[in-house]
Amino acid sequence: MTSLPFKKIQRFPFEGVALDLTMIAFVQIQPSLQMWVAQNLLWAFWLTGGVQCVGLACALRGQGAWDEEPRGVMKYVVQIAPLFWILAAGGFMWLFLPALAIDTPFAWTTFTAQFFIALFGGVLVVGLSMGMGEESLTFKRRVLTALGTLFYLAFSDAVIAACAASGKVGVGGALVALLISYLPIRMTLAIRPPWSFLEVVSAAAAFVYVADYFF
Repeated sequence: MTSLPFKKIQRFPFEGVALDLTMIAFVQIQPSLQMWVAQNLLWAFWLTGGVQCVGLACALRGQGAWDEEPRGVMKYVVQIAPLFWILAAGGFMWLFLPALAIDTPFAWTTFTAQFFIALFGGVLVVGLSMGMGEESLTFKRRVLTALGTLFYLAFSDAVIAACAASGKVGVGGALVALLISYLPIRMTLAIRPPWSFLEVVSAAAAFVYVADYFF
């Protein structure tokens, strides 16, 4: 029989809090990375559709089976989970930003390609995830999906920051793109068993910190 203290340790969202702390730390090194991304923005743009699918897959794959009822304040938070799922599935709309920042015929061709990759790849990801919803959420799966989500969030944040630095898109546009790309995916991963309100707060606080970089 598993002891009560060990159960509490298992329920603590180590991987989620670590993800958020890593994103906060990432903002500190972002200026040097942003310069590299800005110099290679078109090439980075060609990766966005695939990376978008990775982020969505990890967020949905990280759900697992809802085999326990949410408790406390999470009973209310879970009511908005479907909204975040829908927004996460449509999160590829932020791909307009690099197209506007580069603003060349080839950039808009790239946008069209990445848009369809993200759209049809997202449909495939959602379809596959629906068939895996009854699988139990192991700690290994929690860690792997958190790492995949971290990769997506860091990549999209770096691309958005590079777009903002180009001078062709405003701060408002960059913040909207960050809101669309970041929050739905992160909250989809956070609102799941074992229902930790701490992870929801951690995710929201990290988003505010990352967004503050654009001011």
